[in-house]
Amino acid sequence: MTKDSDISSLSSQEISDRETQLNQYLFGLKREPVDLPDNPLQTLSQIADLLRETLDRARRSEIKAHDATAIGYVTTILVGVMEKEERQEEKARLRRHSPSLSMTS
Repeated sequence: MTKDSDISSLSSQEISDRETQLNQYLFGLKREPVDLPDNPLQTLSQIADLLRETLDRARRSEIKAHDATAIGYVTTILVGVMEKEERQEEKARLRRHSPSLSMTS
């Protein structure tokens, strides 16, 4: 156990480093970044490609299963947003092209 006098002799950087190490030990926060392709995800085809690559890499143990799960979760959210945008654009397009009901009366 560290004595109070030992702690007081540490620099603020050393204290910060020790806190980081403790958090990594206690909470498993020491993580390697996942190397993902730097491709835009603007179409469902591009998202499908990312998911296929993620699944293949997880099968080869190149990335951890929880990282693959996180990628799948985030891409699912992205697909939902893309679908919502598409519905909104379609509604706006229909409004622009449909005659107003007030003009027919």
